[in-house]
Amino acid sequence: MGQTAHAGLKGYGKRLNVPEVSSFVQTLVQAERMGTPVSEAFTILSEDARLQRFHRGERIALQAPIKILIPLIFCILPVIGIVVGGPIFLQFMQGGVFEGAIR
Repeated sequence: MGQTAHAGLKGYGKRLNVPEVSSFVQTLVQAERMGTPVSEAFTILSEDARLQRFHRGERIALQAPIKILIPLIFCILPVIGIVVGGPIFLQFMQGGVFEGAIR
């Protein structure tokens, strides 16, 4: 009520403290101040936001194999080792490791 549109938008951006909203407010304020069409400014802003989201997705996708490695080492590989090596170990303990190869 008692503020200008620029001050209201800047206060909105500061209250939310979200980077995307802050850049939206800055783009809107700058477009109005410079006299450029708002549609062009929003087109550039949307392309930039889309590119940032794409890069964030790539970063998360590159971290996925590293995060999967720990459960793989401690949960899955020991079970595979027991299933594959268990019968061999039992035959070795009974002394019949080479009897199956001779037959």
